[in-house]
Amino acid sequence: MKRLGAVAGGEAADLFLSLPLTVDALDSSLLRDSLRLLARFTEVGIGGRDASLLASMERHGVTRLLTHDATFRRVDWVEVVDPIA
Repeated sequence: MKRLGAVAGGEAADLFLSLPLTVDALDSSLLRDSLRLLARFTEVGIGGRDASLLASMERHGVTRLLTHDATFRRVDWVEVVDPIA
């Protein structure tokens, strides 16, 4: 919404939500892993939400991330695929 505006952002969100998604529960185990990863990668710019995403990726054995956020490139086990590049 922030970059696309309310109308285009809403349309993009609707399209995204129409895709088959699996949502990971932020349970105490994932929260502990998030805090561990936050402590490990905070100096390279990973914040709390990013650490939660990394913890979920780690939990499910995912190493490739589609994002324009260059900060994830500083995480040694993440392969970033930039949709804009």
